[in-house]
Amino acid sequence: RQVCEGLDPAGVRRFVEKYRDELDAIVLVGERMMPFAHDYASDNMYYADSLEAGIRVAAGLTGEKDTILSCVKCFR
Repeated sequence: RQVCEGLDPAGVRRFVEKYRDELDAIVLVGERMMPFAHDYASDNMYYADSLEAGIRVAAGLTGEKDTILSCVKCFR
């Protein structure tokens, strides 16, 4: 069984504000991140409702030699 407490929304907001211009795309995942997706609507900001959907979005945005950085906070 997994219990996911999620990432701190304020920390995610700080990260997005600091690094969004340095990244080709950002995929925000989960209900708590939905407001940021609306706040930062742009060509390089995407939203997915689940980790699986987020991985699919990220995979669809990348090429063969691109790197996907995934930041997931959970414990078992």
